[in-house]
Amino acid sequence: MDIRKFDYFMSVAELGSFSRAAVSLRLSQPLLSRQVRTLEEELGLPLFYRNGRGVTLTQAGRCLLKNARTVRDAVEMTYNELNQLKSQLVGAAAIGMPTSVGRAVSVDLAQHFARHTPDVKLHIVEGLSSDIAEQIQQGRLDVAILYTPIRNQSILSDPVVVEHLVLVSAPGQGPDAPVSMDDLLRLPLVTSGPNQQLRRDLEQAARARGVQLNIAVEVDSLTSILQMVNVGLGHAVLPPSALVRHGLRDHFDVASFTDDIFHRTLYVGTGPQRSDAAPARQLAGVVKETLQRLAGPLTWDVIRA
Repeated sequence: MDIRKFDYFMSVAELGSFSRAAVSLRLSQPLLSRQVRTLEEELGLPLFYRNGRGVTLTQAGRCLLKNARTVRDAVEMTYNELNQLKSQLVGAAAIGMPTSVGRAVSVDLAQHFARHTPDVKLHIVEGLSSDIAEQIQQGRLDVAILYTPIRNQSILSDPVVVEHLVLVSAPGQGPDAPVSMDDLLRLPLVTSGPNQQLRRDLEQAARARGVQLNIAVEVDSLTSILQMVNVGLGHAVLPPSALVRHGLRDHFDVASFTDDIFHRTLYVGTGPQRSDAAPARQLAGVVKETLQRLAGPLTWDVIRA
């Protein structure tokens, strides 16, 4: 039942006239008459005696007037509560991200959910970027931070921030000036496996110059990459967020790059809605806001619309 019909009925009953009620409600009299007639048809009882001097309430009309305001207020309160539920985040939330991004984001994101959305059961998944992309496509994640937008109609990917990669070296072994791609090709590298997007990008740039990367060690673990770099086994190309935790930046030499290939966009991907999950679009909004809030020289730059 349209709750506005109660307002129309009460106005006619209190003013004793369809014409005066129509003026008060800023409706045409024919429209108001149809609305009240529809209410009477829904209830199956006449609410007014109509005469040339105006209207008077029938017994059914008096009964409805006695309770109409209470019913209207109860329905309105129910709608308000339901609308509040729609805006609240409740349920499960599985959010995935590359390990390097997680070093800057995970703790802040967990604190945000604990403070503002305690009814959400948060599950943060950190891993290789290729694994994160696979999991959101399989429906195991609600939201994912990605390095490459997924070409899938069921997954929406929005660019949010841009990383500027850095060369990470053992103390005393790093270059003193920004590094070019040609400089990098002369250095031994500690890098992830060939399935990772950054590795593929670097190999493509090397092939374009007719050479191969000088890979000293290949390992699919950010922690191990940093440990191997620290003991001098090679250099690593990493996002600056990989060095955020525990003051790691102070334990390495860090140099910037001169080539555009070392700029990477981070996307927030939203997967299909799971039955037990909080609204995925709202979760994605929280993740986007977190990435933007953490932007800075040690992480990434916000993409301006």
